[in-house]
Amino acid sequence: MRIGRVVAALSATALGLVSVTACSGDKDGGKSSNVGKDPRALVTEAQALWQAGDFKVTGDAVADSIRSDYDVCVHAGRDLQGTETTLGHPAELIVAGGKAYRKGDAAFWRGLGGRSDSTQAEIDEGATRVADKYVMMTVEPDDPLKDIGFVFGDAKLAYVMGEISEIGGKRVIALTARQEDETTRTVHVLAEGKPYPVKLQVDGSDPVNLVLARAGKSCTPAAPPADRTLDMDGADTA
Repeated sequence: MRIGRVVAALSATALGLVSVTACSGDKDGGKSSNVGKDPRALVTEAQALWQAGDFKVTGDAVADSIRSDYDVCVHAGRDLQGTETTLGHPAELIVAGGKAYRKGDAAFWRGLGGRSDSTQAEIDEGATRVADKYVMMTVEPDDPLKDIGFVFGDAKLAYVMGEISEIGGKRVIALTARQEDETTRTVHVLAEGKPYPVKLQVDGSDPVNLVLARAGKSCTPAAPPADRTLDMDGADTA
């Protein structure tokens, strides 16, 4: 196996681990109550608010039995920039213009290599090759966050309204849907005013717990310099 194939495999594993991102709100933008409103309509409005603004997202998600912790800003529900920590090793994470970039040290990539069927020598060589460089892969151009994980779930999911609680000093309503695979998804939105999402939870084989807040300043993720980037889409995988 050539080293290009090993590097591509490590990068593909990392791409699958950018699990989920969602959004939240600070001020309620009004005093009207959301209690009693149609849950599916509230989720749809929450998604529109997410796609119109910049948000801070923190929390964790599990993919392929590996937990990753996130501290990122998300712009207009598509691009993002921040930190992803997997298996105890942090990496810089950028999604911009339909491309996903990660920059981690050799330990970050070596940890992911343990999920492949490559030999340790191949993993070590591949990790050394990509260490401290921006490893780039293409994500779905129409909706990059769809590859990064479901934000609000399928548009056909039937949500039901649950209890009112408090998260970070905000009164929120839990909107819950059960998927065909028995996974439960809960979107917590503000109980009054515009239904900005405040927290996203997924209970199932790949659990997610993300807390969200509108960004205090503009979030403008941008692609890193080309001379520091490795394009895995064009890598030698022979």
